[in-house]
Amino acid sequence: MKPRALAALPLALTLVACTNLEAVKTASGSLVSASRSWNGPAKDLNDGCVRQAQFNALVKCDGAPEVVKRITDANGILTQYFQALGDVAADKNFTVQPGLEAAEASALKIPKINADQAKAVSGVVKLLTGWATRAARERAIRNLIEDGAPPAIMVIDALREHVADDIVIVLNGEAREQEARFSDYIFGRQVASDKIQALCPNPPAYELSGQQFLVAAEYCRRMMVLKGKYDAVEAYKKSLASAKTTLEDLNSAKSRLTDKEVVKLLYKDAKDLNDKVEGITKAYAAEGAK
Repeated sequence: MKPRALAALPLALTLVACTNLEAVKTASGSLVSASRSWNGPAKDLNDGCVRQAQFNALVKCDGAPEVVKRITDANGILTQYFQALGDVAADKNFTVQPGLEAAEASALKIPKINADQAKAVSGVVKLLTGWATRAARERAIRNLIEDGAPPAIMVIDALREHVADDIVIVLNGEAREQEARFSDYIFGRQVASDKIQALCPNPPAYELSGQQFLVAAEYCRRMMVLKGKYDAVEAYKKSLASAKTTLEDLNSAKSRLTDKEVVKLLYKDAKDLNDKVEGITKAYAAEGAK
């Protein structure tokens, strides 16, 4: 090999490495988008409760806003970690946003979170706050993945185990309240679930009075909105699972992030995750159009 070619070799290797780390940056961007989208479904823990309370005075929602805040704080912690992955992959410094410790204290109070999951939340925060003080040799993308991916995965598991199912419980309660009240409004009494559900999506005008038809149409509209909420929760669950897979793949390949097969896998993970996030976005967009 000629000396000139030898001199160009280090630059070529650098360019290859940077190009391959584009996959890490792409995966990071998808993870950031996903974690930000997770706030929408979480808000239905409060909003769904409030909608129930409109029909049932016994339903109390006093603590719901604080629960939502705790969950969105956990999402925010994950967002900062995901952003850090992209910044380090791009050889940039990242800045820890103010209030991270307060977000940690809040996230630790998510209902039903267990000791290991709480420890994982603190582990991600500790990693982020301590990163800037590390020696340069320790601030490699491999270290950020190795130290951060496992606790981040545990935080995602906590969201999957506790938050997603709780949202469904709230939506189920809302559906029952709507069904009971609109049954009274339309038929003047409680009727079997299948009878009122059979009115939708298009109430039969020939079987109902004018007023009954209008009330039934409103009931069906609300059920369509509620269906969008259920669709959003399903997309949320799939997004959480996809984010977990992305982190698992990053962690298993942390020492060979420039391998072609790893690059290909990370791009696939990013696309899959983007598709799941789009599912959440579409569900809420459809709701807004109704």
